[in-house]
Amino acid sequence: MSTRITDSALYGHLWGTEETRAIFGEQGRLQGWLDVIAALARAQAAEGVIPPAAAGAITEHARAELIDLDYAARQTRGSSGVTCGGSRISCCPSRSRTGRPLWRGGRMARRAAR
Repeated sequence: MSTRITDSALYGHLWGTEETRAIFGEQGRLQGWLDVIAALARAQAAEGVIPPAAAGAITEHARAELIDLDYAARQTRGSSGVTCGGSRISCCPSRSRTGRPLWRGGRMARRAAR
């Protein structure tokens, strides 16, 4: 049961539209975060920080529908931080074909999208 008025069956229509709910709901918010991660990867590749192939893989797999929200919720409940569990969810393979990590600075790439 939600306590947010925007989720209310009685009053939700007064506090937003379907379009705003799509943007600010769980999937929309997650996709926004993934869009930022993909943009960061492309910028890092342009500056030579990460290989272009890594940026391509991150961008290709940065889709909210690939995230197992039940798994992410379990991981978040098991961590001491708000986003620590979610940061373990991957939107790209963790290693390149050479075996080197694709994204050294974070934990995003540790769980490969299968």
